[in-house]
Amino acid sequence: MTEYPEVEILMATYNGERYISEQLDSILNQTYNNWHLTVRDDGSSDDTVNILKKYLLIHPEKISIIETNNKNLGPCDNFALLLEKSKADYIMFSDQDDVWLRNKIEISIKKMLEIEATYPNKPIVVHTDLIVADSKLNTISESMLRYHRLYSKISCPLELLLMNNITGCTMCINKKAREISIPIPKNAFMHDLWIGVKTMQKGGKICFIDLPLVKYRQHTSNYAGVEKAETSVYYIHMLKSPIKSFFRFLNGYNKVKEQADLANEKFDICRFMWLKIYILIKRLFYSI
Repeated sequence: MTEYPEVEILMATYNGERYISEQLDSILNQTYNNWHLTVRDDGSSDDTVNILKKYLLIHPEKISIIETNNKNLGPCDNFALLLEKSKADYIMFSDQDDVWLRNKIEISIKKMLEIEATYPNKPIVVHTDLIVADSKLNTISESMLRYHRLYSKISCPLELLLMNNITGCTMCINKKAREISIPIPKNAFMHDLWIGVKTMQKGGKICFIDLPLVKYRQHTSNYAGVEKAETSVYYIHMLKSPIKSFFRFLNGYNKVKEQADLANEKFDICRFMWLKIYILIKRLFYSI
């Protein structure tokens, strides 16, 4: 398919030699052909850069490597730098250790163009579900949102800060969403959450596609793992260990408060408590 616009895929890498070839192959095998991959390595000490250069030699028209110093920025700042350098109209984000289903780009960009036709000049984020997989890509769950009891509709930026349901490797954003999101602050938790919050603040549209289009690999070295969520277990632990629960509550509040302040969202302990209870009840009677 070449009638659709070019999509720039931003990939942040760090010591990913074990799985990165599978991810690169899954991108190269997409049904949607009009894409370009831009990669920045974050100072890997393994063979990641050599693997990237081998793919670059074979596919110079499809892959670019940003050459910067070897300073280790961390995943959020690495993606932030890539996003600032991008000039594309449509952007997707890739981790180094997942596998994309063949129609991931095609389905995401089609949905993006549909929403843009209805809401022109709006910042837009499209995101999808994921297959939770083990290190060998055996399926743990067909749906990360259901596995983690994350519902798809978020009503306000503060709710998103408390329960982020947007996973960066599933995102497709338009140029407007990029423009309102950069620069991403140094203390931002992750790029996906920041972009989602800024899009909601500016009256943009966030669209969830209820299809798993990424095999989200879980292993000992990945930055953001997935644990199965059981709301009932949370209540039991809260009742058994009220003091620990209290300090966990305060720690959670401080983390969310920091992100809310960065995003200029009004936030206090009362709003935190209300939203926390609201989210817990909503997850107790969970429906995606």
